[in-house]
Amino acid sequence: MSEEFEKEAIAALDALSQHHMDQANQAAAKADDAQQQAAALRGEAA
Repeated sequence: MSEEFEKEAIAALDALSQHHMDQANQAAAKADDAQQQAAALRGEAA
């Protein structure tokens, strides 16, 4: 494997990894919002 190809492959993997982290953080934020909404609805229903 050429050194240039290796650098590009590592950069691509880093970008992909960062993308997955961003998606995971967004999913966690959405789950948190949903929990807060559910708690608010339970509070209103009680």
